[in-house]
Amino acid sequence: PELMRVAYTIIASPFDFEHHNASMQIVPDGTGARIVWTTDVKPDSVKTALASLFDQLFGQLAARLAAP
Repeated sequence: PELMRVAYTIIASPFDFEHHNASMQIVPDGTGARIVWTTDVKPDSVKTALASLFDQLFGQLAARLAAP
């Protein structure tokens, strides 16, 4: 909790993962904060598909957080 960090592994999913580890951390940034999400996946072909999905999800998250 004091690091504001969580790490996880996905062991079963509908995607074709050979390997999936990730971590998320809240990092104070001036008067706000940043979310740092690090993901390690194999095979590389899954990475390409997930990149566009993550771009969409993070865009939606940012829009919700910016909404009044």
